[in-house]
Amino acid sequence: MTTPDLSRFSEIIGQASSSRHKLVLIIGESGAGKTGLLSSLSSKHSLPLLNLGPQLGTRLLSVPLRKRPLAIEATVQELIGPGQSGVCIDNTDILFSPALRCDPIRLAYSVSQNRVVLYALNGRLEGRRFVRGYPDHPEYFSEEIPAIPTVFLERGAPTFYNS
Repeated sequence: MTTPDLSRFSEIIGQASSSRHKLVLIIGESGAGKTGLLSSLSSKHSLPLLNLGPQLGTRLLSVPLRKRPLAIEATVQELIGPGQSGVCIDNTDILFSPALRCDPIRLAYSVSQNRVVLYALNGRLEGRRFVRGYPDHPEYFSEEIPAIPTVFLERGAPTFYNS
């Protein structure tokens, strides 16, 4: 696996920071290098790295089942913390749980209104669609990606798509 040149990412982060939604999607299959990339970007840009799955899961345990879908966004905002100018969010797989009835891309849009968000998604690109899983799987998800910077990682090699 190669280590991507971080200077191109710095340019994309700069572009995102001046947009209404300060969001950069980082998409790749399991093992593509998303976590390593986010860790490097987190260090280089002094952004906290939020390991969403375990932290969100722990917080949602105290919320009644039927109220969990309503609590996701507020809980993610709390996990990011007030006053953060940016964040790297990794391990978002929990958001695809059918019981949570969450649209992970809409959530990313929402939390990126006031801060730069580098947001990792486990899946693949088919044209301009983000696809996770396969149609018969309960966590299958397919949605067209809005006009935002998107990076697709395949074996550590990034492909950049700009809005």
